[in-house]
Amino acid sequence: MDAAHVDRIRILEADPDLAAALDEGDRIEASHAALAPVLRVECGRWRPPEHVEPGHMGFLVLGGLLTRTVAVGGPGSIQLLAAGDVLRPWVTLGEDAPMDLNAEWAVLQTATLASLDAAFGRRVARWPTIASAIMDRLVTQTRWLALDLAVAHIRRVDDRLMLVFWQFARRFGRVTPEGVLIPLNLQHQLLATLIGAQRPSVTTRLGALRDQGLIARRPDGTWLMPNGNGMAVLDTLDGELPAPLLAVLVRPIGPDDKALVADAFHRMSDEARRRRFLTPATELTAEDLDYLTEVDHRRHEALVAIDPADGRLVGTARYVQVPGERDTAEVAVEVVDDWQRRGVATALLRALSERARRNDVETFRAYVSSDNAVVLDAIERAGAIRTGREGSELEFNVPVPRDGLGDRLRAALRAAASGQLLLAERVARRLGIWPRD
Repeated sequence: MDAAHVDRIRILEADPDLAAALDEGDRIEASHAALAPVLRVECGRWRPPEHVEPGHMGFLVLGGLLTRTVAVGGPGSIQLLAAGDVLRPWVTLGEDAPMDLNAEWAVLQTATLASLDAAFGRRVARWPTIASAIMDRLVTQTRWLALDLAVAHIRRVDDRLMLVFWQFARRFGRVTPEGVLIPLNLQHQLLATLIGAQRPSVTTRLGALRDQGLIARRPDGTWLMPNGNGMAVLDTLDGELPAPLLAVLVRPIGPDDKALVADAFHRMSDEARRRRFLTPATELTAEDLDYLTEVDHRRHEALVAIDPADGRLVGTARYVQVPGERDTAEVAVEVVDDWQRRGVATALLRALSERARRNDVETFRAYVSSDNAVVLDAIERAGAIRTGREGSELEFNVPVPRDGLGDRLRAALRAAASGQLLLAERVARRLGIWPRD
């Protein structure tokens, strides 16, 4: 379908972020100068121009949703383009391309495109930061493509789907009382192409995610990520060490996570292994992995945090109910060394607390070594209740929060779960891995 010219528009009013680097006076003047023709493209296949005048900067998407699909002897790959993206469809790989790649364009939602032609470029030449902002958009698109590629290589289809929906939520989502609404009518086949999976597998796994309350399809075809949907925004704990990502995927552990758990164990320091597993061993046995991943999700619950960039496990939090005390469970959390102090433990403990409440667990219990002055000081200042002593370990109880983690409870849980816990010893003894030579 060809595009129809509608009118001219003031680009900086339609997309104010392009003028973010201008002062107020320049912004007003540039806004009057930055005029560009607008095209309206209806739903269906789109045939963009193959040639444009020299100096044309591209089409700026002002609204709607488009796709660009490239196939090489298979289902191909697909790129979603929406408001803020910049298109230069006439640019090819050139004569040195190893094969002839033909991209197919389609419009899923009626698109409005601003044609940033040579005349537009001349009018805004006095303000080079506008051109710089447009270049930033192009670079950002390549970053999203790189993330899409990384997601497509993650082993679990469930994780791929949740991560791609998180991307949609970040780019297109609107917060509602029920959760984050993704106002896109995305068909199963399109999702399958996006994540590099087969359509039947995607349909099956979407059903499983729906049953878990992680994703929902609305009657109009749009999608909803309900509150508590599994993506946890990180609150970095060190102002000088920003989190590398805005979120991690937090989900229940499963039997097929054994390889992820083993990989995370290898990335822990010797001291972290000793503290968590009471062993200097460098490998987890098959029995270890069975116990750590095959949990009943009620008396023994475990959650994992997944890095959206590469699908690797970066942290685990678990509780095990205390025998004879149905409302009390011991708690532990571990985070691989290079992800510590980035908010992963807090995100895991927040989600673990929600699971505990649903399973009628009212109290988390932790055992801290009496000579661990740092953790003892932190946990006592945070308000944890000292309830006893077992050998050289001091027993603390922390109430499971009912309305989210306040600052004090968050600090108490983090301190408790980072101490040397009897839970770790009990797990190790049950596995027959303590003490190891």
